[in-house]
Amino acid sequence: MEKLCIYIISDSIGETAEKLTGAGLCQFDGIQFEVKKFPYVRDAQLLMDILFQAESENPVIAYTLLDLSLIAALKEFCTAKNIYHIDMINNAVCSISMASHLKPLRKPGHFRKKMMEGITQRINALDFAIKYDDGKDPRGMHQADVVLVGISRTCKTPLGIILGSMGIKSASVPLAPELPVPAELFSVKPGRIVGLAHAPENLAAVRDERLRYMGLPSGNYSSIERIRLELEYARKVMECLGCPVIDVTYRSLEELAHIIVSLVKK
Repeated sequence: MEKLCIYIISDSIGETAEKLTGAGLCQFDGIQFEVKKFPYVRDAQLLMDILFQAESENPVIAYTLLDLSLIAALKEFCTAKNIYHIDMINNAVCSISMASHLKPLRKPGHFRKKMMEGITQRINALDFAIKYDDGKDPRGMHQADVVLVGISRTCKTPLGIILGSMGIKSASVPLAPELPVPAELFSVKPGRIVGLAHAPENLAAVRDERLRYMGLPSGNYSSIERIRLELEYARKVMECLGCPVIDVTYRSLEELAHIIVSLVKK
């Protein structure tokens, strides 16, 4: 088939329409296409110039416009000229408006502004997780959305990174019989602490692998007896804290992160 031409028309930068169109194109193997973007279309003359150009290329037009007069003009032109056109945002806006009985803002670029705020939040949360990982600074516990507690190799650090990528600020505290439990932990708000547990045999294998990676011989750190001692100590601490405990043994980091978020938001 001929190369498919796609116009992206937006009153902002066109990122939303481009991503949604890309998601649709992924469903077609071997399709050849060319995307032309027309950002910041906010007046009728510019829109009509683009549409007259489209008439000669017969593209599929994907658009994210919020000005009702521009939308009406685009629909009228495309209908008259038999040009395929897809409204990427207004069906959602209108449905939400009807369901909520609220009037939409119809501000161009508002989604991008919110998206950038979300990116900033995630970056800050990642920085927070790194700064307050592994009990580095107990003062972070009271600023955290969630505090993860558990013995070594129970996924505290990688979970902190995953949570950070979701915009959730986490601190983590290692538990071991030789380590004093930070006093700050006992004054953290209820529901903000989550304990992590691990099946002893699986954890022994994880620790053995860690030692091999570091070029160290197996020892007490990865012995079942030592691990059971640590887990029992951690269980008593978590019982004292009154926090929920998640078994991380057979779960992915993403699944664990979502469980933690659901626990914290209760």
